[in-house]
Amino acid sequence: MSNSRWDGYQQATQAPGLNRQFDTQTNVLAADSFVRSGLVGQQVNTIDPSFYDCIYGVANSANTVIERCYKDIGCCADGCCKNGYWHNRYGWAVALIVIFCILVIVAFVIWLVVWLFNRSKDKQQKRELYEHYEENNYSGLPTPQPTPTHYPAEQYSYDPARDRDNYRY
Repeated sequence: MSNSRWDGYQQATQAPGLNRQFDTQTNVLAADSFVRSGLVGQQVNTIDPSFYDCIYGVANSANTVIERCYKDIGCCADGCCKNGYWHNRYGWAVALIVIFCILVIVAFVIWLVVWLFNRSKDKQQKRELYEHYEENNYSGLPTPQPTPTHYPAEQYSYDPARDRDNYRY
């Protein structure tokens, strides 16, 4: 067996005196796990004045629990009050925006259906018109002439108004 520097490490970790000890798990109760008997009092938080310190009594005990609640919401009998401010103030605005969006979507769907219906109707009319011309053979009609692609160049003189023929450079 070879002597390695790791051989001593393996023996040291197995030695009972060098084992690490960990704390056993303890059950710590959170503030929400207490059964509250009711609101005892409230006071403005000394650290942050935008919060209340709501003091609740613990059921079957003389102890109290302090919970921080936002000042605009306040303290209620079973905890911080629910925030109904948003619903009261902006509920109608959100409802109107949702109704407007639904109306826009419905209008777009109606426009799309009408456009598709008219498109199919136009195709059908073109087909019928083409069949009608083939049946009656309208060869006596004049053939449309193509439009000219170029026009004759106009004669412009950019020379000053003087006798151009006798002018010498």
